[in-house]
Formats: sequence, C-alpha cells, structure tokens
Amino acid sequence: MRLTLDGHMRFLHADGRGCWAGARVIGEHSGQNKDTVLAYRELAFKEGWLMPAPPDEAEHTGEIWACVPDHVQINPKYLLDATVRRHRTARPTPSDLTLNNSLLTPKEISDENIEPETDRERKEQLARSRKVQLQAWLAANATVKRYFHDLDAVATLTPVTLRFDGFRQVIQEVIEGSARGLRSCQ
Repeated sequence: MRLTLDGHMRFLHADGRGCWAGARVIGEHSGQNKDTVLAYRELAFKEGWLMPAPPDEAEHTGEIWACVPDHVQINPKYLLDATVRRHRTARPTPSDLTLNNSLLTPKEISDENIEPETDRERKEQLARSRKVQLQAWLAANATVKRYFHDLDAVATLTPVTLRFDGFRQVIQEVIEGSARGLRSCQ
C-alpha cells in the first residue's frame, strides 16, 4: 500500500488535495500494475488514508484527497502548518488570503498608483466605485462567505485595493443582508 500512496502523493497539491490521476498512471510512477493500484487504493479508502473529494470542493470528477486516519497520532509540531488541520479554524488561514492582499494602507496604495486623492469629490467617487466592487467581491467569493460570522475575519480577507474609509460598514451591511435573506428563505 505504501507504493500506492506514494504514487498518489506525486499527483497531489501541497495541501493534500487534487489527485485525479488514473490507476494506470499512478502504477507507472510507483512501479505497480493497474490492478494492484486499484486494490491498494480501495484498502487506503477503507483505512482512511485517502478520501473522495466533496463534490462541491473538487476541481475534477473522481478527485482524491489525502487524509490521516483518526487512530494515527500527529506530532503537534506539524499541526502549526495551515495545510494540516483536524478541524476548520474560525479565523482565516494563510491559504484563505487572496494574492493581492498586502500590509499597505489604501492611502499607500493610492500613493503607489499615483492617484492623488486631494479633492473631496474625487475621493467620494473612488469610494463609491470601490463600494460596488467590494459588494460584488463579497457576493462572489466562496471563501469569504465561510467567514460571514466574523466581521474582523472578512475585513482581513478583503484585498487592500477594495479597502476605503467605511469599508467595514459595507461588509457589515452585506453580512446582515445575507443573514436576512437566509432567514426569509427558511
């Protein structure tokens, strides 16, 4: 089974997700034939070393994820990595953050982009534009929706390019609107 698991590992992403290689391809990379890979894959599913990806999170049909059986103890030093979690955390992890997130403030971004925001009218126009973009981003981003229970978490996930004076208020309004919509559907 070890060779079969090693063959699967060669096609997984760093977070243990994303293997959709067929048994024949895995066999070629692990020195086994297709039937042996299929037999050990079935055993790995039963023992808890592999699992089918949830359909709503899979990149491809038939995708397989690596996992650790409950009876296996994990050294706590490995649990600090964001990719190794027994339970989903209530706070965003590094893998949840968008690539365009940075520690720059909106003013610093404006200075970088040479967008002088000196006149009040220009500043208000930019804020209105960012408000619409922020609302669209909040409505479309599945990762952010997981954190709608925590305003600070959503604010952390918000790309700096969508931040402006009052952006937290917009987030709060979207979260409340979403909660009202869910209650009216029940």
